[in-house]
Amino acid sequence: MNITEQFIKEILVSEYPDNYQKIYDNSLLIQYLDKKMKAVHGNSKTRRSLANIYAIYSILYF
Repeated sequence: MNITEQFIKEILVSEYPDNYQKIYDNSLLIQYLDKKMKAVHGNSKTRRSLANIYAIYSILYF
C-alpha cells in the first residue's frame, strides 16, 4: 500500500528508516489516519474526517 501524505512518510522514515513500509503495511491505524489526512486539504464536507482524527488522538493521549 502506498503512503499518500508526505509528512506521514517522513515521520515513518525518521523513526524506522530500514522498514518504514513494512510498519505502514502492518498498521491499520496508520493507514486509516493516512487516508483521513486528505481532509486537511479538502473542503468543508471532507473536513468531517478531522473529528475522527481528533477522537483517535484523544483516546491515545489519555
